[in-house]
Amino acid sequence: MTTATTDEDAGLPIQEVARRTGFSESALRYYERIGLIDPVPRDGVTEGRTAASRMVELFAGHAGRLEDELAALRLRHAYARAKVALWQARIDDDQAAEQQAAATVLQVMERLRDHDREARR
Repeated sequence: MTTATTDEDAGLPIQEVARRTGFSESALRYYERIGLIDPVPRDGVTEGRTAASRMVELFAGHAGRLEDELAALRLRHAYARAKVALWQARIDDDQAAEQQAAATVLQVMERLRDHDREARR
């Protein structure tokens, strides 16, 4: 069997193998399913306590990425709500509400830009 990983990669979680090789996790799973590479370990449970600190680091990183995704979703949700308010104000021909909604849209757009800039760092 051809292997895309090295002996050094053996026993690493798939996230780490993906990071080291540049392949996505789904690509690695596909390659192992069709026999192109040797199986990539699923998790560190079989290693017991020796994997604990690595698992803490792994899941803490994952939790952090999820928190970032949630923040981005909250901003997109706020943007969608502001656009609903803007268009509803236009339907209602309520210029004051339209101006307020437009201001909110601009504020949320700025927050989205800031979030995207921060995420790229």
